Amino acid sequence: MSDGRAASILPYRDHVYVADFGILINSKREKPAVEYTVRRMGSLVLLDLSVDHCQFVKVPGGGALDWAEMVLLVFSQGEGYIRDKGSAQVTCASGDSFLLPLRQGHSLELAANTKLYAVFMANDSPVISVSQVLPHIGKRIQPPSPFPVRMLSSYIQSLLRENVRPERALRRLAERQLAELISLICSQEALASASSKVSGVSKERINSLLGYVKDNLHNPELSVQLIAQAMNISSHYVRKLFSLAETNFTEYVTESRLNWAYQRLTSEGGQVERVADIAFQAGFNNLGWFNRAFKKKFNATPTRVREKASQMFTQVES
Repeated sequence: MSDGRAASILPYRDHVYVADFGILINSKREKPAVEYTVRRMGSLVLLDLSVDHCQFVKVPGGGALDWAEMVLLVFSQGEGYIRDKGSAQVTCASGDSFLLPLRQGHSLELAANTKLYAVFMANDSPVISVSQVLPHIGKRIQPPSPFPVRMLSSYIQSLLRENVRPERALRRLAERQLAELISLICSQEALASASSKVSGVSKERINSLLGYVKDNLHNPELSVQLIAQAMNISSHYVRKLFSLAETNFTEYVTESRLNWAYQRLTSEGGQVERVADIAFQAGFNNLGWFNRAFKKKFNATPTRVREKASQMFTQVES
């Protein structure tokens, strides 16, 4: 896959064309005008697309992005109309994002003068927090503040404007920063949804609770009683705060530990550590339980996830 602006358009079924990055382009014209800039930053691929109507699906052997499983659409200006196979329509305006699963064949129609950026990624991307992203697949993401989306749009724009491909270290840095902005957008939207349901309870208490858990996540002795003692509140009130955050102690701690282990396994440092050591560092004291919970959540064993990350690092280096 090379950077550029001249799309290769090929016949694909009736009056449908596929650009060389593997996206179907539908148009009333015999050969639609397509302009794009594409650039790879580690495990993420950035796209600046200009076309009136397109369909985001996986075309077998259709392009260099055949490995991608989802795409985050970032609306910088204007608006777009996204439809699924059931014809349900969602309107996205400037400041919105939409996370598309490529396997389901959503279609996208853009209004005139709409500016759209796309970030292609795999479910096992070594830099994306799967637990934060997956709940938003097939949904419009509307953070309470448009600032993170604007930051992401501006950052993508600046990366795509560069005529010279950044060196490997800078690509890795850009990859991590892009991932952090995507996670921020998703987490802000989730927090806004949960916060809107909390009334009469101090949100600072919930933030303090979750902050304490984060700081003590790696302690295998972490418990409701320990949290209550540290925060000088009752165990009953600790459970109530978790409930208001739409979770419970066991679920939240287990999810957080699994996410930490996933991030460690897919990092460069985690490539040389034993799976057991990473599990114990995360706060698990039972390796069998860790392996079962990990496979249930990520649909892959810890060893397999690390192997995929290692392959990704090899591809990036090449």
